[in-house]
Amino acid sequence: MATYEVKLNGIVVGAIPNTGNQMVDVAAGQKLIKDLGLHKEVSKAQQAMGQARAFADTAAQLYERGLKMGAIVPTTLVPFVVNSAFAIELYLKTLSEAHGLNTRGHVFVRIFDPLPADTRDRLEALAPQFAQQYKAKTFVNFRAALATLEGAFVAWRYLYEDDRPLTYDVPLAIAVLATLHERCREVVPVIA
Repeated sequence: MATYEVKLNGIVVGAIPNTGNQMVDVAAGQKLIKDLGLHKEVSKAQQAMGQARAFADTAAQLYERGLKMGAIVPTTLVPFVVNSAFAIELYLKTLSEAHGLNTRGHVFVRIFDPLPADTRDRLEALAPQFAQQYKAKTFVNFRAALATLEGAFVAWRYLYEDDRPLTYDVPLAIAVLATLHERCREVVPVIA
């Protein structure tokens, strides 16, 4: 019978049978990791931050590949917008989870507004330095930046279905991502 190598952090820790049933195989891999004593509990906030980081990293790669020098590669713009907007949403939800809040939806300010005042204030304090660093000329304040960018995840995913022109402030999005990432690092314990 064929087998799968089970890797944890890029290191092979064992092998499991390939049953042909993906759900069974995933469960067997998880069980192996637990049986070896390698499983670590991860909070929802840590999971959300990991996902936010993955989407932000993908957006950064797309930015480097097709948007950085002002020459927009059209095939890069839509995935950049969708990935960066979703990363913003997930970073906001990371902060929500870290503060025991349960938020749903894609409306950034509705996720931001219920956050504790100290977190909102810290985001407002961090944002100007990143707005300056990333040359976000339209930056007024953090909440206004969120309001400017919200809706992009929903609108840009199916851009081909609609002929209406859409805009997205790339430097503003990058500044918001950097601000959120920094605050999440301050609040959410790093997975060791």
